[in-house]
Amino acid sequence: MRVTRGIVDLLSGLTIDADLDMLTLYQVKRLAAPASGEALRKGNKDIQNAEVADAAAVALSKLASAVYTQLEADNLFATENGVGLEATVALFQANPATGTFVTNPKYINDNATANPAAASVIGQYAEVNFGKVVRILRWRQFGWIGNDGDGEWKIQYYNLVTHTWIDWVTGIVTRVTSDWSTLDTEIAVLTDKIRLVATVIDTQGATSQLCELEVIF
Repeated sequence: MRVTRGIVDLLSGLTIDADLDMLTLYQVKRLAAPASGEALRKGNKDIQNAEVADAAAVALSKLASAVYTQLEADNLFATENGVGLEATVALFQANPATGTFVTNPKYINDNATANPAAASVIGQYAEVNFGKVVRILRWRQFGWIGNDGDGEWKIQYYNLVTHTWIDWVTGIVTRVTSDWSTLDTEIAVLTDKIRLVATVIDTQGATSQLCELEVIF
């Protein structure tokens, strides 16, 4: 490439090609300084490569700052990139529910509609861990004839950024029939676990009951 006489950089004393003046950007990027008296001639490709290297360095710095499990690393990537698997029935039922229900929280996602799980105190919950980052959009419940229908639930999702539980659906009435409700659609969110929480206890038997829950995309 022919180098023509161009602008004189008063700070460095270097002669810079007028068509290839990258000195200021190189100073900002803290790249290698040119040899004394030597013209700096770098093209856009070099700058782009440097920016890619900078981005990689940031990612490596995050990973190096703490020890991550595979799930935590996946969560970090999904949170920063807005991606996740679509939650399916199989994913929802992969891990038995745990929690503080008075009766068998695992019944809410055991793929069996004969046995009810029950909460007897406001705030008791059953938690389903997907085991990976998923997108959720819809939900339904399989009710129980032992309800009076005056209890209420809410579904919360775990926020991967704030590490707090956020209300997703509220005011879910206890269902009095042993069948599925319709699939209701909510705002799609990214999470790795959900909770079904009792907010009003049904008057029948002083317990709120349901046989199954599904939270899927």
